[in-house]
Amino acid sequence: MNIKIYCFFILVIFLSCEKKPHSVNIGNHALKIKENYLDSLQLDILLDKQDSLFQKNLLKVAYGYEEMGFIDKSKKILEKGIQIAQSNKDTIFNANIYRYLGDLYSNQKFTDSAFLYYTKAEKLYQQSKKDSINWARVISYKGSILYKTGIYTESERELTKALIILNYLDHTRLKYETNLTMALTLKDLKEFDNAIHYYEKIPDLIDQLEKENYNPEKIEKARLLYYNNMGSLYIDLKDFNQSKRYLEKALTLKYRDKFPSLNALVLNNYAVVFLETSTNYKVIDSLLNEALKIRLEINSREGIMASKITIGKFLLAQKDTLPAIEEIKQAYKIAVEDKSYYTVLKSLELLSESDTKNKNKYLTDYLIVKDSLHEIDRQTRNKFARIAYETDEIKEHNQFLKQRNLYLLLLAACAFIVAGAVYIVFRLRMRNRKLYYQRTEQDNIQKIQTLIEKQQTVADNSKEEERQRIAGDLHDSVINRLFSTRINLQNIPIENTFEKQKLMEQLEDCEQQVRQISHDIAQNIFQREQNFSNVLKELILEQQNTFNTVFNCSIDKLIDWNDFTIKQKTQMYIIIQELLQNVNKHSKASNCFVFFLKQDNELVIKLHDNGIGVNLEKIQKGLGLKNIDRRVKKLEGTFEIKQIDQLMINIINIPYPKKDKN
Repeated sequence: MNIKIYCFFILVIFLSCEKKPHSVNIGNHALKIKENYLDSLQLDILLDKQDSLFQKNLLKVAYGYEEMGFIDKSKKILEKGIQIAQSNKDTIFNANIYRYLGDLYSNQKFTDSAFLYYTKAEKLYQQSKKDSINWARVISYKGSILYKTGIYTESERELTKALIILNYLDHTRLKYETNLTMALTLKDLKEFDNAIHYYEKIPDLIDQLEKENYNPEKIEKARLLYYNNMGSLYIDLKDFNQSKRYLEKALTLKYRDKFPSLNALVLNNYAVVFLETSTNYKVIDSLLNEALKIRLEINSREGIMASKITIGKFLLAQKDTLPAIEEIKQAYKIAVEDKSYYTVLKSLELLSESDTKNKNKYLTDYLIVKDSLHEIDRQTRNKFARIAYETDEIKEHNQFLKQRNLYLLLLAACAFIVAGAVYIVFRLRMRNRKLYYQRTEQDNIQKIQTLIEKQQTVADNSKEEERQRIAGDLHDSVINRLFSTRINLQNIPIENTFEKQKLMEQLEDCEQQVRQISHDIAQNIFQREQNFSNVLKELILEQQNTFNTVFNCSIDKLIDWNDFTIKQKTQMYIIIQELLQNVNKHSKASNCFVFFLKQDNELVIKLHDNGIGVNLEKIQKGLGLKNIDRRVKKLEGTFEIKQIDQLMINIINIPYPKKDKN
């Protein structure tokens, strides 16, 4: 990769040395070769991102595109670099690309975009704290942009920040540039003493740059610029002697012709000093014309405007009004074309003072332009303030997001722990409650079974007593009478019909007695079969509530409760108990009827109440009905609820147990 880049720069040098006769064709051809070569380099660089020199080479290719005028391609490769830097979380590389984008937009005169990228770079350099030189550099460049835009107070603030950082660094050129911009800014703020303080640092910094073998031509330009700036500063202070001293030093420099634009500026300022201190109009005219000539040769429109304004002032001082007005109008025309509003404003001010015929028109235009400039200044200040604010806001927002995400993570962790603890406590409570209900249900079932068994015992005791009574009756009455009748029949002659009739009547009495005993036995057996019915009747008829509901029940005599097990009867008892409890709690009924019917092969239990009715969808979600449904399913039965007007009907169908055919 490094060999390719080296070859590229050799190629640039080679193609730059082509002969001029075919410069157009060869120039276009050379440009195309350079572009294709850079495209190839770009692909190689982006494919080999792990190269240790990847970042440096990417910036070199971007610079190559910019040098050849392919600005869009330069921007695109830098944007790709930003994506790579951000994905790799490489703060310094990201900052370097932002700084380079700031330089690119600054070179293209897009000051707001340049300011934006310098600001982004500043935040990243500040965050990393690993490249203080470039951190100070982008702050200084921001200050320079603000100075050139006329936002001097903000420029001073940025430059101060840069100088504080530079105090701890060893970078002479950046110190020189920042101090120079600070001096210019303070001069325009009319803080002349402070401006002089910073200007006084410039000579030592230039000398240090010279010792560091800095470009000799730039050193010469820096000295010439220093003398001119000091002369200009003292012109503003009206100290023309000091101004003349510095400007004469500048004019003694033999190399000033190398810098025509700066040379013309020195000549023009020197003419201004003479204009204020001397009546030697020939010297002044010579200086002004020489400065204008240089500016016309290099087509420095800004310089031409300045020369025209100064010449206009010079002619007005000589009372040569018409030529003066013409010179100022020419400056005004160029200023309007170039949208140099401050020169427009200065030209209108001079024209309103010198052109008495059109004074009102120029004065009106002057006020309009002045107001417009104030508005432009305000908008420009707001624009740069907004860029700085929004960049800070983005940084703060990102910081806020990081902090918020951390808090959310901690909150989520706490919530998870709390939720886990709540879940564990809930599960333990539910388990304990389930155990409690199971224990309570087991106790209830035990009580119900004891009650049923007690009823069975009572029935069995009654049966035994009845058996003993019947045995006694048979023994004491029927058997004795049959025995005596049998003896009498043996002793009575056959022809004695009267005696036979009496004996027959006795036998009929015995038959009647046996029938009565048999009837009693049947009644006793029936009562034995109906013992669970008594348990149910007792449960139903003993119900009471605040509604004074009247409870009734009807039990089909065809039901043989002995066909059901104790467990089945226990479940039935609990189901009836739960249904009755629902009536007591919610129904507000005046009457409640419970029916037990044997239909085909099913035991049907129906509970009716004429209460206020309920919302069927709501109650079907209740725990009580779910328990009833669960118990009915244990009996392999079905359970449903109907509502007809205000009549609630609970219907339970339970399969009748199958009897053994044997």
